[in-house]
Amino acid sequence: MKSRLVILVLVVSLFGFTNVLAQDGGKNPTPPGPTIKDTPTPPPPIPTAVSVPTPPVSTPPASTPPVFPPPNTTITVSNTLGDTVCYLYIAPSDSKVWGDDRLGSNQTLATDAENTIPLEASGVYDMQALDCQGNVLDELWHIAIGETWHWFVGYPTLIVVNHTGSPIEAVYISPVTDKNWGDNQLVDAEVIAVEQRRDFSLAPGQYDLAATDDQGNVIEQVNAVEIDKDIQWDIVGEVPDTGVEFDNLSDTTVCYIYIWDYATNSWVGEALGSDTIPPGQFIVYPDPPIAGTWGLQAQDCSGNVIYQENVTVTPGQTYLLWFIR
Repeated sequence: MKSRLVILVLVVSLFGFTNVLAQDGGKNPTPPGPTIKDTPTPPPPIPTAVSVPTPPVSTPPASTPPVFPPPNTTITVSNTLGDTVCYLYIAPSDSKVWGDDRLGSNQTLATDAENTIPLEASGVYDMQALDCQGNVLDELWHIAIGETWHWFVGYPTLIVVNHTGSPIEAVYISPVTDKNWGDNQLVDAEVIAVEQRRDFSLAPGQYDLAATDDQGNVIEQVNAVEIDKDIQWDIVGEVPDTGVEFDNLSDTTVCYIYIWDYATNSWVGEALGSDTIPPGQFIVYPDPPIAGTWGLQAQDCSGNVIYQENVTVTPGQTYLLWFIR
């Protein structure tokens, strides 16, 4: 059964709290060009030739060339977009170059089509899909791939960033309808090192998320996360027992968060005061939320609405997390 050590409802916060924590949530790396990541490393010098002894006459030559088994790591790529994928690049994350187009010079990937591509070995890879004009349609960074993996081009990406002081040994991603956590989403001996990230391509839906250390202890867990576009999960460690957290997953600085009280049908105040929340960052207020049904509205510094949502705080609930999308 899933361990519900921390129950975080994707909602909320109230106003008038003192800011105690504001932390950078990390940013996506600057995407490389379609064919090269950086200046390639020069190849090693060609080794000096050595003489090869002539085989004995009694040793017959091979009648047929040796047969090598195919690579045992593959990735299946499915195009869920309305655009044709004309170029597909998949390269190890520690490589500076993208390498060749994996589709080849005469092949494309139409909408709803799929292709299975062999990889050199299991490991951590970066991926990029481009249209026929060279525009990026989708890209993933630091994807852990075992023997097989399925990339649905166009699905939203969950970006997991480790801000704790130790490696994350396992990441569990489970639909809210499942009773079990399923397998660790990191492959083999892969971990997420401190201040490093891993990306996960997921079908749109609600998920429970958990990260554990090398002893299987839960570092952080969030429940019922709505993933309908790319979002970033910044793992900072054990969540406090009480407080209200706003995570800005949008690409706009949040300057105002207004709160509507459905009990009185009126606006009751603005939560941030002089604080702001830049894109990819979050802020935590220490006081517990107040039970009730609330409407939350996030605005930019010009007063334009970025995101709004109705949330319910249940009696006894002491910590609330609201994702601003």
